[in-house]
Amino acid sequence: MPITPIDLGSRSNPGRYGADGTARLINMYMEDAGGEGKAPKPLYACAGLKAFASIANTTGVRASIVVQNYLYAVIGRLCYRFDTAGTAKFLGGIPTDGPVYMARNGRAPFPQIGVVSDGLYFVIEGDVFSQVIIAGLPASTSIAVLDGYFILPSTNSGWYVSDQNSGKVVDLLSFSNAESDPDEIVRAATRERELVLFGSASTEWWQDTGGADFPFTRSQAITTGCLSAQSVARVDRTLAWIADDGTVRLMQGYAGQRVSTHAVERSIADDAQPDKISGCAWFNRGHWFYCISGATFSWQFDMATGLWVERLSYGLPRWRIATAARFGTRVIAGDYATGRLYDMAEAYADEDGAEMICTIRTPQVHGFPYRTRHLGLYLDFVPGVGLNQVGDDTLVIVPGERPTPPPSSGYAVNFTLAQNSGYVAALGI
Repeated sequence: MPITPIDLGSRSNPGRYGADGTARLINMYMEDAGGEGKAPKPLYACAGLKAFASIANTTGVRASIVVQNYLYAVIGRLCYRFDTAGTAKFLGGIPTDGPVYMARNGRAPFPQIGVVSDGLYFVIEGDVFSQVIIAGLPASTSIAVLDGYFILPSTNSGWYVSDQNSGKVVDLLSFSNAESDPDEIVRAATRERELVLFGSASTEWWQDTGGADFPFTRSQAITTGCLSAQSVARVDRTLAWIADDGTVRLMQGYAGQRVSTHAVERSIADDAQPDKISGCAWFNRGHWFYCISGATFSWQFDMATGLWVERLSYGLPRWRIATAARFGTRVIAGDYATGRLYDMAEAYADEDGAEMICTIRTPQVHGFPYRTRHLGLYLDFVPGVGLNQVGDDTLVIVPGERPTPPPSSGYAVNFTLAQNSGYVAALGI
């Protein structure tokens, strides 16, 4: 009997009812090895986590940004500065619990970091943390920076511009409105040399044209909005976000290209608070990753392949990571529920001591309307070395779950890699 390859799958794409699709990848991703590799599309375990710093008695990491040789992070209601060794310096407190947005300008000798949360505006300069109160300035909903100007959007489509590289000075006459649609600005962000204003039902692009009275001029607008302000993230040289129709979009020119699958969109639609779904992005070994997380799911998009996989932390309903920032050659990731910061790298095979379970569930194997018969199953994979302890690099193969109602033909196979240490790659069957 000839050997028939079974596709391991290259992404998570479960069907709506179970019988219509079974493929899942959890904590693994595919690389295109081409015809030169033993397998053209091997699957690899995602990067693990190692403790970088921890702030006790706080809730999750709400935002982070790297400026010069330091990482600044808002953890719970506290703001800290961290050096490369993870040593923390307390800077100040933020009396809010909502989303936090951070941006930096080019002020010398100390760049200013603008921090906005729940309408309050703060500036960090030379490690001095202070609230900025300007009479007549409406409450800010987010913050971005372009050419040294802090952009401070408010409600009712208005947005204000600080003085250049002087975030504590805002002329109340230096403002404009996003007028292409009568919606409110959800989030301000920048892409290359353009300001992007995401509204609830529209998106506008503005450019710095150097006007004497107001430096910015609108260049384009579309009728695609933003569902969740926290989902906006810079991915490579563009932006990704959850649009107002519940799809995930990648900014291409002056348009938003849909990159989400129906499985991803079902998770967004089923979330009790879709406007609270958060997103973060990071770069690792030739891959730009963008991850969105709701209350009970985390989906990771790979710019290199255009594929989605699921992320899941042991004992949690989602992946534990909420923020990611490039700090030198490392990626420092923040925990959504605790005050922990992690070094994220493929050199670590667990999540700071907690098992990282990698699961492959193959697409359905079937020969409908004919029967199938299998005399053997051969899995080609590269195991880790392990630490000579129970549970290291355990491979478990179990039959696929039988959906209800059952399909007329076919089955799937689950491969669970309980990876405590070492390196795991699944090459093929």
